[in-house]
Amino acid sequence: MSDYFVENNKFLSLKGVLGRRDFIVNCLIIDVLELVLWITPLIVMSFVKPEFFSVLSGSSRPLWLSIALVVVGLVSCSLYFPSIVRRVRDIIAEEDDNRIFLVSSVITVILFAGYTPVGALSWGRWIVLFVLLLLVFKKGKITGEKPKSEVIQFNWGAFAGTWFWGLVNKAPVTLLMIPLLFTCGWFPFMLICGLKGNEWAYKNKEKYGNPEKLHESQAKQSIVFLILTPVLFLLTSIGASFIVGASVLKYSKSHPEFKSKIESKFKAYQAEAVEASFDKIELTDNEYKFYVDPEDWVETSENLQKALFKNAINYVLIKKDKEYLTVENALNSMDIVNNVKIYSMFNNEVLGEFYLSPETVKDIKEKIKNKDLKSIKELWDSGYKFNNHPTLP
Repeated sequence: MSDYFVENNKFLSLKGVLGRRDFIVNCLIIDVLELVLWITPLIVMSFVKPEFFSVLSGSSRPLWLSIALVVVGLVSCSLYFPSIVRRVRDIIAEEDDNRIFLVSSVITVILFAGYTPVGALSWGRWIVLFVLLLLVFKKGKITGEKPKSEVIQFNWGAFAGTWFWGLVNKAPVTLLMIPLLFTCGWFPFMLICGLKGNEWAYKNKEKYGNPEKLHESQAKQSIVFLILTPVLFLLTSIGASFIVGASVLKYSKSHPEFKSKIESKFKAYQAEAVEASFDKIELTDNEYKFYVDPEDWVETSENLQKALFKNAINYVLIKKDKEYLTVENALNSMDIVNNVKIYSMFNNEVLGEFYLSPETVKDIKEKIKNKDLKSIKELWDSGYKFNNHPTLP
């Protein structure tokens, strides 16, 4: 075989060919980089500054975010290109660099379309996924003819155990999982560990003399880590939540201004989340109007319509500096609650409204004293009036 077709699984090299499995690994590496350097900062920013949430979830993006997305696309596609070239060379199996680079360039441009503002909001990401899957499922004429490796198999122990599995099997690269746990890139890295686990483990030739011994040992480890990892994760999550919760509670008692700041942040985040759920919001002196697309409204279930309406009520009460975490608090603000309405963006038609008479409010308060939850829910739900047959555009 010509040196031109030598298998090469390096990340950025343009020489040789690349098999399907190593192509997947390289794509996952790019995915980890995107999630760590792009998605994670955006999510953190949305928690630090609640108003940023509506920027991320809105249908229209600000100019700076669109430009940043394009830059991310250029960098990512530049990283994809070397792997695509070697994958295409493996599929075509011809010593014609002009054709290979032309096909690879076209594929890369198609991938880049998924990072443009239009592509990212609609069809682009599906096309990216389709193209990558096409390159994965297309059998290479070079690597496809090679004998199947006795070592390479998906390692479930490395997938579940990651860094702890790495300590047992002398694979220090798996320690990257520890910092990745604080980002969105942890799951793709778990897949990388699963795909590369056997290779990393088999480097310990003194421990595993042959593939059979490797598979026997890794099968036992997989059972242990698939059971142990979820248990440890659950216990760690409970412990961390308890410690953080207790610390915040203790600190809040001694520092009232801290508690006030946290509550203010939480309310601001709630408000931004609600704003992202509606196309437009208008708060006047006598009425609180929330607008949605009527086509989306008719496709929404009744339970989701109620949830949307409750969010609207909560939004108004937050803006009015009132509490609404319980029915009791809402009952004390019925002058506000009864004036919340949902309208159609198409023709201002009323899609949802809510009204409880003073007599019904009194009945609910009595039911609350008796802790009759079923009756409370029935009385409260009687206040909803939804229009499920609005005029559509």
